[in-house]
Amino acid sequence: MPNESFGPVAIIPGRVALFGIPAPGRTAWYATGRMRRILIVEDEPDALELLVAWVQHQRGWEIRSAQSGKSAIEISSTFKPDVVISDYLLEDEVTGVDVIAEVQSHDTPVRCVLVTGVLRKALIDAQRISGVPILTKPLDFRRLQRIISEPPS
Repeated sequence: MPNESFGPVAIIPGRVALFGIPAPGRTAWYATGRMRRILIVEDEPDALELLVAWVQHQRGWEIRSAQSGKSAIEISSTFKPDVVISDYLLEDEVTGVDVIAEVQSHDTPVRCVLVTGVLRKALIDAQRISGVPILTKPLDFRRLQRIISEPPS
């Protein structure tokens, strides 16, 4: 079944695949009876749209998104995400590392993932958020799915 925006979508009994990527299992580690919350931070509109669409194809997520670090920090203070996926370089002076460090400074554990196209620079800055997985662009969606399904470290 073609989808103009996102390429082929295959429907398999009990599962959906976007770009041939299988949707995740039904229950994540933090099944609490409420929808899981995810904050996606990406300044590039097409990449943000792709990530949001990918998460929407998975069940059980309440999604918020931001295109700047400042906006992401504001949203995270009231939205209280279970998972944060953040690009490293954003449209303001706040980086994805800054966003993740702020989210992790709160009392509740949050599973975070840093995404970047500039790995060397991100690795230097990411020392402040040790233990956070760093994925390079283009994204490996299977790996991203495994990471966001794990409990926070």
